[in-house]
Amino acid sequence: MRLKRPNKKGQFYIFIALLLSSLVFTMYPFTSSVIQTEYSFQSLTQNYLSEAPKVVNSAVIKKIDMFQSFEDYTLNFIDYAATKNLNFELAYILINKTDLKIVNYLNLPITVIKGSDEVELENHSSEIFNLDFDELKLQFNDKDYHYQITKEDIQLKFLIRTSEK
Repeated sequence: MRLKRPNKKGQFYIFIALLLSSLVFTMYPFTSSVIQTEYSFQSLTQNYLSEAPKVVNSAVIKKIDMFQSFEDYTLNFIDYAATKNLNFELAYILINKTDLKIVNYLNLPITVIKGSDEVELENHSSEIFNLDFDELKLQFNDKDYHYQITKEDIQLKFLIRTSEK
């Protein structure tokens, strides 16, 4: 009895397929590139504004210093914005039942006017006032911004400026 020779035709087609595959993969190398989407100023601002009340509420519920908790959140958010290649500048007014805190993280000073009193706040500075007035005016970059102080226990007001780095 004679042994049959194995059919080499199938092996030849597999070899050619592997050869062509490797040729195609070497001619067209895969490049792994990440396409970064533009993070808009509006998205960043909306993100900050939507999270801000949650930070204040959390501080109230946990009975921790609301002013310090919100300042930590703001500084972390400014750092986060820098990772998105954006300058996120703001001044905010945080009010509880008896006190009002104004914090300036704008690159220019702001003038706080309450009644006939004026206080200038430099960048990265803050001031706490007793809550004995119902209107506040901030002057920044030759513009006036008016804020009404209502009877609500906790209030949060902003002046935000963003720009690309």
